[in-house]
Amino acid sequence: LTEVSAIHPSIHLSTPNTAVPLASGSSDSAWSDVTAWLKNGGAVVSSKAAGNLTLHGGSSIRGVIATEAMDVGEILLSIPKKLWMHLDNFQVPYLYQLECNNAEFDDESLQAAVAVALEKKKGENSTWHAYLKDLPSLENYQSFYHQDGVPGAATAISWTPLGQ
Repeated sequence: LTEVSAIHPSIHLSTPNTAVPLASGSSDSAWSDVTAWLKNGGAVVSSKAAGNLTLHGGSSIRGVIATEAMDVGEILLSIPKKLWMHLDNFQVPYLYQLECNNAEFDDESLQAAVAVALEKKKGENSTWHAYLKDLPSLENYQSFYHQDGVPGAATAISWTPLGQ
């Protein structure tokens, strides 16, 4: 179980009215869909929790904020492991056999990327559809990934399951 709780009653985790440019998936309806899915799966979501883009180091970061002061020990989110996007929760044959031969990445990162891509491809049939459907689009990432061979360039991955 993962929990996010208040550290001190006088600390606000963020200022919800900070003007931050919108990215795909950053809407009240997206947050509403995710919280409904979380609660349906047994999570605790405080009425003080809200999805928001906030500025961090000059970049817009998607996350969860407290919309008002919280008491010490008050739970903002409590999410059971069955809802985590964790390798143990994906039903992908041969997932743990995938190996990455790029020194910049480890096997677990590759396995997670493949599992999430396969879940995204399932659309509404994915366990995590309420969350995945509103992730930033490829266009949102264009400023981070270069196609000209410089560091950070997107790398194509091909995968053939064993025995095929």
